[in-house]
Amino acid sequence: MSRLKERWGNTPKWAKIISYIILGILGVIALGFVFGYAIKLLWNWLMPELFGLKEISYWQGIGIFILARLIFGSFGGNSNGSKSSNNKDQKSCPDEKDKTKEKQDSKGYNEEWWEKEGKKAFDDYIDRA
Repeated sequence: MSRLKERWGNTPKWAKIISYIILGILGVIALGFVFGYAIKLLWNWLMPELFGLKEISYWQGIGIFILARLIFGSFGGNSNGSKSSNNKDQKSCPDEKDKTKEKQDSKGYNEEWWEKEGKKAFDDYIDRA
């Protein structure tokens, strides 16, 4: 085992990167085949009985997996799923950001609002409930 570690340690960085890319691609393909088989099994177990649909083949299961990824999710990209919030931050000028942050950070801002409007609105809500 140490001989393998020693050999891998002496491998050039570019060769390691290519190896990881190839292994990653093979792993994704293997998982796609596993998910396709799992989808085929689940479909053939449930759908014909519940909805009277036909059974599907292995390749149709893979097709359903790819179609579901295209419709409901992506194959990577932004992890938080919100692109618009980043765009809003980039469009507003730094002065506006600073003013808003100062206004929100000041301790009296929320307390002042609570005394003027919040307490009355809360009491009205309690009275209605």
